[in-house]
Amino acid sequence: MKLLLSTLVLIASPIVYAQTFNTTSSVPVDLDGGTNYTSCASPGTKAFSFTVSGVGTLNTSTNQLAEIDIRLNAACGGSLTTVGCYIKSPSGTCVQVSSVMGTTTNYSGNPTTYLDYAFRNAVSCLNKTPDYAAFPSTVPSEASMDGRFGIFSTLGNLATSFNGQNANGVWTLYFTESTASAPCVESASLLFGDPSVTDQTPNGDNCVSAILWDGSPICASTNGKASSTNMPGWNGATFTGCQWNAANNNDVWIKFQATSTSVCIAISGLVDNLQSVIVTDPNADGDGNPCTGAGNGTYWTNVNCPRTSDNIYAAVTGTMRNHNHCFTATVGQMYYLVVDGNGGAESPFYITGINGLNEVLPIELVEFSAACSDKFVELNWLTATERNNDYFVVERSTDGLNWEKVSTVQGQINSDKHHSYQITDYTLLPVTSYYRLKQVDLDGRFSYSNIVSIDCFKNQHELRLMPNPTNGEFYLTGLNEHEQITMLNAVGEEITSFIAKSITEKMHLEGHAAGLYYVRVMRNNGTIETLKIVLK
Repeated sequence: MKLLLSTLVLIASPIVYAQTFNTTSSVPVDLDGGTNYTSCASPGTKAFSFTVSGVGTLNTSTNQLAEIDIRLNAACGGSLTTVGCYIKSPSGTCVQVSSVMGTTTNYSGNPTTYLDYAFRNAVSCLNKTPDYAAFPSTVPSEASMDGRFGIFSTLGNLATSFNGQNANGVWTLYFTESTASAPCVESASLLFGDPSVTDQTPNGDNCVSAILWDGSPICASTNGKASSTNMPGWNGATFTGCQWNAANNNDVWIKFQATSTSVCIAISGLVDNLQSVIVTDPNADGDGNPCTGAGNGTYWTNVNCPRTSDNIYAAVTGTMRNHNHCFTATVGQMYYLVVDGNGGAESPFYITGINGLNEVLPIELVEFSAACSDKFVELNWLTATERNNDYFVVERSTDGLNWEKVSTVQGQINSDKHHSYQITDYTLLPVTSYYRLKQVDLDGRFSYSNIVSIDCFKNQHELRLMPNPTNGEFYLTGLNEHEQITMLNAVGEEITSFIAKSITEKMHLEGHAAGLYYVRVMRNNGTIETLKIVLK
């Protein structure tokens, strides 16, 4: 669940365990005059180098060339139909990334001439090559703006082509063109990591069963979905407040939590006309549940409504092209992305977070607490949701730095219901004890909860030794400052003696023979108390 970026990312797609490398070649470069070729045999002069280190051997799962990011500038030329590119590894293996960069010979990209591309391996819901066209002047193609940006599939298979190769070394990105009006390359980067895609195509049929999304790549689909009774903006006859297609057809619901004030989401791979909108629940009906309430649109706030500004779909019929939603968010707020098929249009689609989303925590932890009992500590926690949650490890520490396992508890794997857990720690320590939860995914990845602390002997002055029996290290608690402490062996010989400085003192018998020992305390009131301790 971690994202490691070694350099600034052009397109910050949440690939797991990602490392990104920018081109070391000078940019921008006008592609005019490059070589038109159909293989890497004669690549020509339009080449860009990347020096990669620390990645190691590539495989077909967690360590792949996961993404190739390119930014073109159409100010140099707007012909995209005869521009393509290849990527070559340090071992010399060459793979075609794309044969075209769009469908127009005259790209008009106002208010910006930039075109951003993110290429990933084809999957079932992502198998489209670049289709940037001469859009209306209000439709940009940048990753950080509402518009047509999205993910495109590579022609060659990056995973299998480079499997087993050492990624460290110099990679080369080659461009080919056969036009007098080719664009410029502004920047490029390679991203290595785990591009795994989760299949959510059967899910998200309505608001109640909305897909809980973490920003990582998923496949979803309008195929077989029904209409929703509480569709955003739908009043039972038409849409209000957002110019959809005035029909409530087959929609998919996806909910996510913003982790930044700036959020961008890309929807790609569409094969039929879809529309999308982002809403949040203003709780107008006061029940705190976004999936209830009559009046439909009355109980939603439109957050990103692309139709009204023509930024994503320029007609009420939707679009087969990519949708890129970018909006200002409230950190921690839950948002809903709703995708609807025009006239019942069925299409799978690929969705990924560009920025402003983390992977959803495998668990939604409502509460984690510790409470003292007579001779032990009770630990309780409550989860609201769990995703791929294999098990918990309860860990204890006496300093908040060094931890040991107390117990392992099985999780629910996947659940949308509240689940409560409880364990008992019978090793009661006479010092402040710290506890935390280690949550472990099915794939072995893990994360930690917040830390809770507890002192079960604070303000208590009854002398206690624990643990007893001991392996050598133990605690004497219930003391007052300035009291005399003496440790004796079984025949009464003194081992050590010192003055108490706090309510609890740590003591040691390591290196002594197993058996019975005594701890004698001269209290400040003049009385003497003697306790027995057994060394195992």
